Amino acid sequence: MLVKILRKRAQLLSLALVLSLLLTTATTAFAETKLVKAKDGGTVKLGDGCELKIGKYALKEDIIMSAEKVVTTNYIDFSFGPDGTEFTTPARLKVSMPFLKKVGWVDDFTLYGDNGEELQPDVYANHLEYNIHHFSIYYFRRR
Repeated sequence: MLVKILRKRAQLLSLALVLSLLLTTATTAFAETKLVKAKDGGTVKLGDGCELKIGKYALKEDIIMSAEKVVTTNYIDFSFGPDGTEFTTPARLKVSMPFLKKVGWVDDFTLYGDNGEELQPDVYANHLEYNIHHFSIYYFRRR
């Protein structure tokens, strides 16, 4: 009888662990790879009204750019590459307010960089915009 109880408890703990992992893993993801020519600049759409705009001649050379947006319960990650790419004038990350409301993100609009920088947005009626000086990982996090 004790063995049955212990097995049942182990099964419930395993189920709880799996549910916990599911709740903290990605719920939404979007990725794109695109050629961006330095002389033209370009816009990379990230879905849900989010995009990254790179101005003309903001790059020193043409690049194959990768962009990814991942939404979890605790983070919204934006990852851009090739990592370390720098701009002569900042790129602009546009994040739509309807998207943030849809995923329940209404408490903190500070965008964090993986190097410790904290970016504050320019606020518009229906979206936020951030200056991006180099490619890296940027994220919103729940406090």
